[in-house]
Amino acid sequence: MKLCLGTAQVGSKYGLLNKKIDKNQLDKIIKYLQANKINVIDTAISYGNAYSRLSKYNLKKFRIITKFNLPKKIKKKEVTKYIINKVQHSLYKMNIDCYYGLLIHDSKDLISYTDEIKAAFKNLKKNNKLKKDGISIYSETELEKIKYIYKPNIIQIPINIFNQKFLLNKNLKLLKKNKTEVYVRSIFLRGLLLSDEKTINNNKKLPTKLKSRLITWFNWCKKKNLDKIKISIDLIKHNRLIDYLIVGVDDYNQLLKINKNFKKKKINISLKKFNIDNKKLTDPRLW
Repeated sequence: MKLCLGTAQVGSKYGLLNKKIDKNQLDKIIKYLQANKINVIDTAISYGNAYSRLSKYNLKKFRIITKFNLPKKIKKKEVTKYIINKVQHSLYKMNIDCYYGLLIHDSKDLISYTDEIKAAFKNLKKNNKLKKDGISIYSETELEKIKYIYKPNIIQIPINIFNQKFLLNKNLKLLKKNKTEVYVRSIFLRGLLLSDEKTINNNKKLPTKLKSRLITWFNWCKKKNLDKIKISIDLIKHNRLIDYLIVGVDDYNQLLKINKNFKKKKINISLKKFNIDNKKLTDPRLW
């Protein structure tokens, strides 16, 4: 398993702290990635001005993965051309020749326009604008809906202390059987799992039940004298069915801490008791 940099905070204010990375921090982050051979960057059309900011750097040695959404009222006959044009424009904007991965950001788009999206992927690969296609999903329910109509080269899934569903069943094995590259995101649940009781209690948007679960998690880590970053990473570390861990960072120092903990020997401790079987508490889109 390797690290991949997520760039939501590069293009817009994001996460628990609603923070956007400034230029000085981004300069240091990119240099650190290069020096430490972390060569995969994950971005998206919807990530504010992430494209234009990333384009200021030499990305030739990085594998860039991006995600796209379709307009709500797009006509079926326009879908393929829309995707191709968007990708070509964004490649020009990013100053790169080819995407390593292009992912569907919303599984509903795939279900509505399966053939049209596949045609766009085929065209982009044929013209050397794309190496691998895929999808980003939020739940196993989405995977069940798409698995008979599409086999992705790449898939992004959420896994964290509170959301362990993909670790507790056979879906990861099925994905690997299809030779799909598996990328795990949301490992820190938008920074919530790394926070503290005071910050959580002051957040008016979070569900009360989620706050309670978070405080239980904080107290458990404190009692066991465990680093929250390390234990969050250890949940999936050395899982041979997972290829990459996508991490978003607030600043350069947080990236250092994450990589440092990523390299440390895994602590074997059961975390199943923290799993929550309630998407209203584990899916940030519902808060």
